[in-house]
Amino acid sequence: MSGIPKSRIYWGWCKEFLRFLYLLLLTPVGFFHKKSFRKGNGPHSVILIGDALSNPLFYRRLSMRLNKEGFSVLTLSPGSVFQGLSDGATQLSETLRRHDAHNAILLGHGMGSLLA
Repeated sequence: MSGIPKSRIYWGWCKEFLRFLYLLLLTPVGFFHKKSFRKGNGPHSVILIGDALSNPLFYRRLSMRLNKEGFSVLTLSPGSVFQGLSDGATQLSETLRRHDAHNAILLGHGMGSLLA
């Protein structure tokens, strides 16, 4: 029985490092990019609420996939980690009211799931 080739281990490390750099480069953009909307052709809406230190660009692949399936997707950032959950929930409630999202599906990740 042989072990894992070193080239495969090095390649895995390189991929993880490149993913880290990608997320590091997206972080400053997230301070200015607070929401994203993709209009679908179906009757359903999905609202993605991200984690505290993420931005809507992190969920781009998921929102594109849901949009391809016919969903209208709104991706939100939960705001600052320094505000309380009640303040974040109030902002989320106002956003849902503004977008008239009565029958929307809420998907939360991390702090976004607490707000949802």
